[in-house]
Amino acid sequence: MKNSIKNISKAVFALALFTLVFTSCKKENDTTGPLSLKGAKASVSSVADTIVGRWGNPRSGGAAFGTVYANVITGAQDTVGSIAHQLLFSSHNNSTISPASGYTLSYLNTTKALSAIDASDVASATTVSSLGIATTSNAANTSLTANGWLIYSTGGTVAAVQNLVVFVSDGSTTYALKFSSAVGEGTSTHNRGVYYFDRGTVL
Repeated sequence: MKNSIKNISKAVFALALFTLVFTSCKKENDTTGPLSLKGAKASVSSVADTIVGRWGNPRSGGAAFGTVYANVITGAQDTVGSIAHQLLFSSHNNSTISPASGYTLSYLNTTKALSAIDASDVASATTVSSLGIATTSNAANTSLTANGWLIYSTGGTVAAVQNLVVFVSDGSTTYALKFSSAVGEGTSTHNRGVYYFDRGTVL
């Protein structure tokens, strides 16, 4: 799903202006919720969620956007870390995902719906210290080779990577997320990112 963003701060690439042209897109309708690590299939209602980034000036650097702390169990989020949380969204437009202390972060390129994820998928995931802008230019991720959850193109296009599941785990419980779209809001000197995803708990 794509949203045009002209001169967006390039995150790990380079700083640039961030203006926005929104292109409406269809959100995936994945089923999420408790999933068995032993491979049993789950049948639950989907849980849709949204990360609302902080406002900042990209010319001031990634630190200008602060951090959004996200609880992927309850959907709660704040900007000071006073809530229980598993993920941190930081850097330019809060586009870099990191695990909270005591958690590990990993991702998997897969065509599976979130409801079909099982223990073998968690075991096959690639562990990373953070996850941000992907180097691929194919938002559909048909080659299943993406190395990030968000795509930025020089022409000003931003999109959430499809066919990719993000996992965060404390060693006993694993949570799964699948992003569906990314939206930029604001002006070239005052903007934020808004990110839509589905989430579920891998039991």
